[in-house]
Amino acid sequence: MKAFERALSRRGYPKEVIFHSDRGIQYASDNFRKVLNNVSSA
Repeated sequence: MKAFERALSRRGYPKEVIFHSDRGIQYASDNFRKVLNNVSSA
């Protein structure tokens, strides 16, 4: 999740982006889903 947040801070919140993960446990967590929802709302 830190890598994703770091990418957002460096590149901003781009529009129309598809996020692909390897389905690791960190990407299935409620916290990460909340981050993705916040990004899609920005």
